[in-house]
Amino acid sequence: MDCSIPGKAQDICVNGVIFDQNSIYDRLHKIKDLRKARGKRYSLVTVLMIILLAKMSGANTITDIAEWGENHKEEIVKNLKLQRTVMPEQSTYRRIMAHKVYVEEIERLVGEYNEAGVQGQIYAMDGKTIRGMRNREEAGTEYFLSVYDVEQGKTVSQVEVGRKENEISKAKTALQQVKIAQKVITGDALLTQKGIAAYIIEQKGEYVFPVKENQLGLYKSIQQLFAPDYPKPGFGKIPTDFLTQRTVNKGHGRIEVRTITTSEMLNSYSTWPGLGQVYRLERQFEWRRKGRSIRRSNETEYGITRTFA
Repeated sequence: MDCSIPGKAQDICVNGVIFDQNSIYDRLHKIKDLRKARGKRYSLVTVLMIILLAKMSGANTITDIAEWGENHKEEIVKNLKLQRTVMPEQSTYRRIMAHKVYVEEIERLVGEYNEAGVQGQIYAMDGKTIRGMRNREEAGTEYFLSVYDVEQGKTVSQVEVGRKENEISKAKTALQQVKIAQKVITGDALLTQKGIAAYIIEQKGEYVFPVKENQLGLYKSIQQLFAPDYPKPGFGKIPTDFLTQRTVNKGHGRIEVRTITTSEMLNSYSTWPGLGQVYRLERQFEWRRKGRSIRRSNETEYGITRTFA
């Protein structure tokens, strides 16, 4: 069983604690300590482990991490078999977290750890801003692009992108860190790019992407395909291959009706890599109170998919 702290079945010898091979703690030992030996009081793995445990417990600032470590020092000393009973100060955490190489290595190792477990079939690329870990005097925010296992609820890859606009150039890097063969990759409309779709196909994956005005030619083609057909007098409607599916969800005073219509009619002349279908997804929302409708709204999304095996 994977674990993040020593378990009862783990041995202690003259060389230290023997950890489960696949544990997070064991993986952290693989990170090279870049600090100079002089003045070093705490091992790198100890400080990193405290940071990770504190973050998992909701600590969002360096001050919070230091306080969490101080409040849990008895557990930390006992479980990590530490000789020092004094916890690191804020400056220690700050210096270590200032090394970008540590952050990149941790992201890679945690991704490997998550991917080694049970995997879902759908991976979503999602950009997010990391808040709470900067000094107030530092300008801007840190932005990351992650690959998220939707079904298992865990991040399997994450790369720093700097700004949201850089997601496109970093998407391939994020995907290279995981195995995407036979996975369905999705993301927001910003990531609906030919290069990303081509890479997914090369790795024997599938994709589902929404299409908006940033891919204007494709967007207009799909919109026109699904536009109502009003034939002239004496002419019949143009034959189509449309397939439609409708679902209804009710709960918390809201009714949501989803209607998806798919077509392969653009495949023959579209230059989009591996295009299998285009779709129109219509969402109709109705809020009800005491049996009466109080509000309605509608949304329409267009998109593309790879042919599913």
